[in-house]
Amino acid sequence: MTENTSKNPKHFPMYWGMLNRFGGSATLHYTIALLLLAFAAITSHSLLVSSLSELDEDSEVINTSGRQRMLSEQTVRLAGELMVETDPVTTRQLREELSFSLDLMRSSHKTLAGDAKALSSFGPEAELKAAYFYGMPSLDERLSSYFSAIESILEANSDAYRTDLDAYQQLVAAHRGGILRDLDGVVRIYEEQAKRRLQASEDLHVQLMLGTLALLLIEALFIFRPLIRRLTKANDVLQEQNQTMRTMAVSDTLTQLPNRSGFGERLEALVRTSPCPNSCSAAMMLDLDRFKSINDALGHPAGDQVLVEVAERIREKLKKVDTVARLGGDEFAIIARRLEGPKDAAAIAQRVIDAICKPILLPQGEVFVGASIGIATFSDASIAAEDMIKYADLALYEAKNAGRRQFKFYEPSMQNEAMRKTSIAEDLKSAQLEDQLKVFLQPIMSLETGKIEYAEALIRWLHPDKGL
Repeated sequence: MTENTSKNPKHFPMYWGMLNRFGGSATLHYTIALLLLAFAAITSHSLLVSSLSELDEDSEVINTSGRQRMLSEQTVRLAGELMVETDPVTTRQLREELSFSLDLMRSSHKTLAGDAKALSSFGPEAELKAAYFYGMPSLDERLSSYFSAIESILEANSDAYRTDLDAYQQLVAAHRGGILRDLDGVVRIYEEQAKRRLQASEDLHVQLMLGTLALLLIEALFIFRPLIRRLTKANDVLQEQNQTMRTMAVSDTLTQLPNRSGFGERLEALVRTSPCPNSCSAAMMLDLDRFKSINDALGHPAGDQVLVEVAERIREKLKKVDTVARLGGDEFAIIARRLEGPKDAAAIAQRVIDAICKPILLPQGEVFVGASIGIATFSDASIAAEDMIKYADLALYEAKNAGRRQFKFYEPSMQNEAMRKTSIAEDLKSAQLEDQLKVFLQPIMSLETGKIEYAEALIRWLHPDKGL
């Protein structure tokens, strides 16, 4: 025992004594070291596989929830076109597209609501569960009503289609009642949860790295120093994998552009910085026109090729300091910097639209898409990034209403109009309960005979403040 003690390193008597209690032989020391290394490697690999799997799941859920929002806008647009269409062939095609969109929305909702229902009512998961099932009515109930309205439209006789059809009015009311806002909220919750899981995974990796470094130091001092180079390389690989995961969390896997999270981070960083003198910046929201018809006719792989080509064309029309991102589906966003004024933003938007409208060559042949753009400019840090996105979205809505292949600048009146519609919708909820809706009969007279031929019933709203 005295001879063994004299060979112990002076600075680590406890460590050496522990190894001696386990046998004291060099073979045992090497075996323990190898087992520890194997445990660290297996743990690191398991964490990496688990993190990548969770990242894939989060990405799929975020894309599904974003697609649900896009489908909601699409169904309202298709229903609106159906109400005013008179050609039987086009009417049949619109009904088929509306039915197909309804099936996709039901499938997406079944997946998302099923996942949310299985979540815990406590902790971080409670917020997502509340977003679906809490409220009077809840988002789940409003989407069910939304689906019922579409079914009623599809079941109705085409001769009865007009904009005052009850089912269509119910659909529009549900759409304006905040479904888009709540679906956006669900997307944000999913993204925040994905970020939290990514951060937790990174923290675990950091702890594992520190533990591995401590293990390397001990083994380098007492057992086999040559292995330290290999393990250091393994830690470098782990850090690269962490960086890859972080990049994946803020990047779109199809186009390699920043995704919604990455775009939000860059826009927020831009509005926080001091602006350059005599210059401004702009946030642009871009939506492709008639992109769904390519997916339906040629399949999603062809649609993916179109998205990649569109992303490249947009990137070619921007400066190096500018940013283009894909937010999901066929929706893109742009940050244009160092502009002299709105005219520069307008020129960029027109260049982008012209580039996108050029034919795209696919193996199946040439296809054509268009684009609509909403623009919001800013020249100081007094505005929040989320407000810039909202303003650009409002301008995009106006551009799409004005016709395809156009761009519109945000104006305060757009916000006022949105608030006005929201106020009317809120008042209308209580109008029926408070007996504010009155029926009036309006006579229809013949100009030839001067006689009353028939009458139509009109509902007038007797508003307590605005009158009849």
